[in-house]
Amino acid sequence: MLGFTKFKINRLVNRRELYSNFSYNKWNQLDTGSKWKCLQQLENHFAAEQGRPAVKVLPISSKEVRGDYGGYDPDKNVIYINRDLVEYGTLVGPVDINHPTQLDANMQLFDTIAHEGYHAYQGYAIKHPGFHKDMKQVKEWAINDRNVKYFRRGDEYLVQPRERDAWKYGSEKTREAFDEIEKYYGTEPGRAMYEKSVEDNSYENALERLWNNNPDALNQMYKEMMDAYEERYWENNSTVNLDPITVDEYDAISREAVNRYYEHLKNNPSLSNEDVMRMTGDMSEKYFSAVEEYKNAVQQKEKSEDRGEKENRTEKYEAQNPENRSIFNPDRVSVEEYDKTLRDQVNKYYEHLKNDPCSRIFMMKNQDKHWELWLSYSR
Repeated sequence: MLGFTKFKINRLVNRRELYSNFSYNKWNQLDTGSKWKCLQQLENHFAAEQGRPAVKVLPISSKEVRGDYGGYDPDKNVIYINRDLVEYGTLVGPVDINHPTQLDANMQLFDTIAHEGYHAYQGYAIKHPGFHKDMKQVKEWAINDRNVKYFRRGDEYLVQPRERDAWKYGSEKTREAFDEIEKYYGTEPGRAMYEKSVEDNSYENALERLWNNNPDALNQMYKEMMDAYEERYWENNSTVNLDPITVDEYDAISREAVNRYYEHLKNNPSLSNEDVMRMTGDMSEKYFSAVEEYKNAVQQKEKSEDRGEKENRTEKYEAQNPENRSIFNPDRVSVEEYDKTLRDQVNKYYEHLKNDPCSRIFMMKNQDKHWELWLSYSR
C-alpha cells in the first residue's frame, strides 16, 4: 500500500512538473529545443493516459499548415505543430506590427497537442474494436474518417463527430491543466483570450448557427457520411466493418446535442429562464423534425434493400431453373406470355389424354368437365 501511494504521488508530481513548463512565464523562458521536447512529452503523457502508442510531434511551416495551429496526419501517424507558434508565439512569421505575440500561445499549444492526439486515439479505436467502450462514438468516427467524408470548413467542420469530440477533449484537458497551473504560478495573461477562442469554436455555438441556417443540416451531414462510408466499404473491402448508426443512436445523438445546448444557454447570465426555455424549445422542435426525417430515410432505404434482395434471389433461382421462369416469377412476363403458357399447358394435357388409350374411357366420361375447364379458362 505504501509503495502504491508513493508511486501515485510521484506520478502527480511528474504531471505537475510537466504542466508547469507550459505556464506563461516558464514557457517564454525556454529555448526552442526545450519547447519541442515539452510538446513531445505532453503527447507521450496523453497517449499513456489513453492507453495508445504515442506519435511523433514534428514542426511544420505556417504556410504548409495555412496559418493554423497544427494537425494530425493519419497516414504518417504524426502530429504537426506550427513552427512559428513555437518559436515566435505567432501563427504566421516573426513578431511584427501585423503579427503580435499571442498571449495565449502556450495554452493554444497545449490544447493543440491534446486535440490532435485525440485524433490519433480515434484512429486507434477504429482499428482496435473494443478499445473504446462507446461503440456509438466509434461508429461516428468511422463514417467521419478523413478518407471517407470529412467537412473542412465552417460550422459543419466544428459539429462533425471527430472534431466535436477532439475540441471537447482538448479544451477540457487544457482548462484542467491551467486551473492547476494558476494555483501555483498565478493568473495566466492569455486565459481570457483562450477562453474566448474556445467559446467561439464551441460545438454548442456552431450547432446553434448551423441549425438556425438549416434545421435539417445535422441529418444531411450524417446521411452524406454514411453514404460515403458504405460506398468505400463495398468498393475497397474496408477492414472496418461497422454498420451505420441506427435511428435510436441518431436520436440519442440529437438528444445529447439539445441537452448540451440547454446547459450552454442556462449558464449564460444574460438570458432569463424564460429565454432559455423558449430557445431550448425551438431547438427541440428542430431535433424532433431531424430525427423523423432520418427515420423515414432509413425506412425507405430498408425497403429498397429488401426489394433488391428479393430480385437477387429471383434472378438466382431463374438461372438455376429456367424452365420454371413463368410459374415462379409471373411478374417478369407479360399478361400475353402468361396466357399463352397456360393455354399450352391445357392443350398439352388434352392431347395427352386423347392419345393415351388408357385414358380414352376417362376422357369420354369427363369430356364435358374437361371442355368446361378449358372454356372457363379461355373466357
